[in-house]
Amino acid sequence: MGCADVCIDHGYDEQNEFFSTSFPTARKPWKCVECGWTIPKGAKYERSAGKSDGDMWSHPTCLPCAEIREAFVCGSFIFSMLWESIEESIFPRWDQEGPFDCLAKLTTQAARNFIQARYEEWKI
Repeated sequence: MGCADVCIDHGYDEQNEFFSTSFPTARKPWKCVECGWTIPKGAKYERSAGKSDGDMWSHPTCLPCAEIREAFVCGSFIFSMLWESIEESIFPRWDQEGPFDCLAKLTTQAARNFIQARYEEWKI
């Protein structure tokens, strides 16, 4: 059983009143809601927005984090918890079984490089 079998699900059972995702070009720097890194002006990023419990919200996500979330989340998720979940459920398997299954789920080199770098930090 490797990363291909991992399903991140935060068990969030509240319903959004509405939800949309777009991929704009940043007109100013943004902070990625998942990793905290800066999305520079001029870079493409994922913008998710919606309304929950009467509150409007909007979350910018860098493209590597968006791809990683898409690859490993198969249930509900809570923004800003991606890397905590990966450190709990994916990296221990990676540590025992190797990265092949994990990296095979990602289509861009940027996402592969990013998760590998985060894994190396986690191991320390």
